[in-house]
Amino acid sequence: MDYSIGRYVDGHTLDGRYENDLRVEVISPLDVDYTQYSEAGCINKSAEGEGIALLKLADDKSFFNELRTWLKTNKFIRLNDDGTQADITRILADRGRENQERKKRLRHTLEEMLLQAEVYCLGQHLNLSRRNMVTKYDEACQYLLENTYTKLAYLKVLQPDPWRELSAVLAADDISQMGLSLDGPIVRWRRG
Repeated sequence: MDYSIGRYVDGHTLDGRYENDLRVEVISPLDVDYTQYSEAGCINKSAEGEGIALLKLADDKSFFNELRTWLKTNKFIRLNDDGTQADITRILADRGRENQERKKRLRHTLEEMLLQAEVYCLGQHLNLSRRNMVTKYDEACQYLLENTYTKLAYLKVLQPDPWRELSAVLAADDISQMGLSLDGPIVRWRRG
């Protein structure tokens, strides 16, 4: 079965939807409440509700200063490049190339920060792989799924269309009308 995983950064959803089966949230130093996310705070936050994994980024001042510079430069270039003066256009193009290099450095640094991020899930501090971000994210989601839905292992056969099967069971007057095979081990209950 597919589960929707909500992706959040500093309490804000990335896709605009707030209703998801599971939730992965990244907490950055840009969050107003970042100082409240000590280890105990992260454990408590990850235990709220059902199905929350929390990744806490380290407070890297140089990264966030560089990010602010990239944002300001990008905005300045967009607002001031009208193409009417060749000298200004050339200068803005040079700044744009510098900003593209800055963006590459920011992306690389962010990937490293995510690899080093502390991960908390369902009230536990997890020690996950630091080989690459995809592996770390997959491990966090796997832990989240298995420990949120603890009875998944009870399912022996997964139906291709469970909603159709459930609708057929609910709509049938008699189980024999559905053509379900009830041949299987007989389970007898004893009291005592």
